[in-house]
Amino acid sequence: MFAELYLPPELPVDRDEVEDAVAELFGEDVECVGAGMSDLGSNLDFEFKTRRAPDALAAALRPVLHGLNVVGGRIRVEGHEDWLDL
Repeated sequence: MFAELYLPPELPVDRDEVEDAVAELFGEDVECVGAGMSDLGSNLDFEFKTRRAPDALAAALRPVLHGLNVVGGRIRVEGHEDWLDL
């Protein structure tokens, strides 16, 4: 299952720290398969071995991002058009 994680500009931590935190949370079930950056923010693309409901994925990520003081992130999961606020 593919998921795009959008991160707002001016992150309080390095984007690699976010990637590491997601990897720590999901372990062997996730792999970062891409990343990008623009004036509007940055993104991390993940491939999950286990399919998850978008709401469940967002609920798992919120405390991780908030723990890194990342506010304003969003996620979109393969097969769903809507972005979910984190």
